[in-house]
Amino acid sequence: MLRLVRRLYQGAVGMLEVLCRCLWWVWSWVPACISFLHQVYEVLCRCLCGVLSLVQASLSFLKKSFELVYNPEASQDKDHPHQARRQRLLPRWPTAKDFIIKVRIAGKTGGCEQRFLEDVSKRLSLQGVSLKVEEFRETSRHLLLVFCPIASRIGTDMDNALEELAAGQKAILVLMHYIQRDKTGTYVDAMQQVKRADVMLTVHTRYTLQEGLYPCKMNEVAVADVAAVIKDLA
Repeated sequence: MLRLVRRLYQGAVGMLEVLCRCLWWVWSWVPACISFLHQVYEVLCRCLCGVLSLVQASLSFLKKSFELVYNPEASQDKDHPHQARRQRLLPRWPTAKDFIIKVRIAGKTGGCEQRFLEDVSKRLSLQGVSLKVEEFRETSRHLLLVFCPIASRIGTDMDNALEELAAGQKAILVLMHYIQRDKTGTYVDAMQQVKRADVMLTVHTRYTLQEGLYPCKMNEVAVADVAAVIKDLA
């Protein structure tokens, strides 16, 4: 019995010694691990600072490049002739001219006038004109686009649409015919019925409330004619 107790005691002492040695070994490596992690942290910080400096330099270069392209006159410096030479070699982008028009809607169009104005604006933007659309005011002298949906007789609807125009107000009359896409129709020249000399142009369009201002030859011609008049006035 005493031998068994002695052996158990010796075994416990041996295990305790092994455990102490393991703890001592781990503790001796802790400072080295902390030092290694600190070095890794410093390297990562330096790399991040380098990347941020590179990004900042790239953004500064891009900013100067855009300034030279879009505003070369403001960047010219007599003390730096090489900059002026570089600016002369860069292309000058044309600026679009703003042209303001007023819009008056004489009836229910289902919002089709928005599509018409968008098509005219896209066509003008390719010709260097930026179309600015504003609401109609009687005191304004800007060109007026009158959208007139034909609800009864064409002559009566035109007279009602133009009756509030001031004398001398230049206008373009857009007649809107409610016609299904698969139907065809012929229309008399509305310019022969307009009794006002200040109506510069009258065009015909086709639409439905379901499809809006749908693609067709008549609408394409109307958009092209209106854009041509505005381009000449711009």
